[in-house]
Amino acid sequence: MKNSIIVLLFIVLGFQVQAQTERSIFSLDQLMDSAIRHYPVSNQRGIYDQNTQLTQSNIEKLYYPGMQLNGQVSYQSDVTQLKIPIPGFTVPEMAKDWYKLNLDITQMIYDGGNRKSQREIEDFNYKSQINNVFQQEYHYRELIAKLYFRVLLFDKSINVLKSSAIALQGTIKEMQAALNGGIILQADVNSLKAEYLSVQQKIMEAESSKAATLELLSTYTAVPIQNEDSLLIPDLVINELIYINLRPELTQLNLQQEKLGKMKSLVSVKQRPIIQAYGQLGYGRPGLNMLEDDFTGYYVTGLRFNYKFWDWQTTKREKQLLDLQQEVLESEKENFDLNLRASFAAQLQEIDKINKMLETDIEIIALQETVVDASKKRLQSGVITSAAYIQEFEKYTKSKLNYQLNTIKLVNARMDYMFLTGNFNTNE
Repeated sequence: MKNSIIVLLFIVLGFQVQAQTERSIFSLDQLMDSAIRHYPVSNQRGIYDQNTQLTQSNIEKLYYPGMQLNGQVSYQSDVTQLKIPIPGFTVPEMAKDWYKLNLDITQMIYDGGNRKSQREIEDFNYKSQINNVFQQEYHYRELIAKLYFRVLLFDKSINVLKSSAIALQGTIKEMQAALNGGIILQADVNSLKAEYLSVQQKIMEAESSKAATLELLSTYTAVPIQNEDSLLIPDLVINELIYINLRPELTQLNLQQEKLGKMKSLVSVKQRPIIQAYGQLGYGRPGLNMLEDDFTGYYVTGLRFNYKFWDWQTTKREKQLLDLQQEVLESEKENFDLNLRASFAAQLQEIDKINKMLETDIEIIALQETVVDASKKRLQSGVITSAAYIQEFEKYTKSKLNYQLNTIKLVNARMDYMFLTGNFNTNE
């Protein structure tokens, strides 16, 4: 029985250890895709699909026969009379109350291209709406990336600070031995302990900020990310840092310009003739024969031709207004491209600066490491105070921290380049 209890305890402890050691690993692409799937704006795609289908269906129906049922009952004070006496013939009198029930049917034969132009405009409306959704998703991805890299920066800071805390613990033990030997003072050991507690405070502060950022990231991505989970550093694929403008904002401006071109075509349609076939089935009194006083059926069929050959140049002015709108959009495109080029140049400078800083960071770490080792030996010998050692130790910690942060900042800067130009590509 006793052995069974021991075995059971081992099993329970094993599960607890496994639960503690298990952690999830997330990539930037994975979290961004999850964020888009749960992004409320993304649901608008389905709405725009249905809206476009309904609108296009209505446009297609413009070529379907139109049918309208019309009824009329009227009474008039006088009617047409034939007052010429004709021997042997009594002229019938028309009734003053009239009744008509008509079914009017029209069929478009030629509309001058109106239906085609409306279809094309609706197509551009749909593309513009979908691109607007993509544009909002694009900036949402950018937000997720910023939070993601912020967590990576906190991770690097925490790792460096924890490493420094471990190093300080070792130094404190060594200095305790020197204190027991009467080489250094208690104040020197206390100063090292205070520095250790200061590092622990920085660790707690970084961990708290990381937890807050993870909470935001979890909310936006709908992925429960724990503090123990790991985020992969993106492996960005950039063949060459060249200027390119693939931003959705530019696509939106281009779509608006093309739409204005189609609207000009629709305006031109107004100057073209329209041909319709029409028919009328009716029942009433009187019918087509005005002299008959009985209810009777009748029908009329034929072609109808409409041509507005003069409109006092309103069509011309409408086209001019559309041309002016296109010029405004062209200036907006130029301004957007100008600002993007300026941001691109600044981003290249940022990437170049971080690359150079990484090169010097490695040299600084190597040099500062030798200084800290020498200061530690001098402190053990009582040559310097703990304050002097701590000063060099902080420099060494800062140099390692700068290097770790700059490695993340370089990847982040490349990611910013991708978002800036719209040339987004990761390989995780």
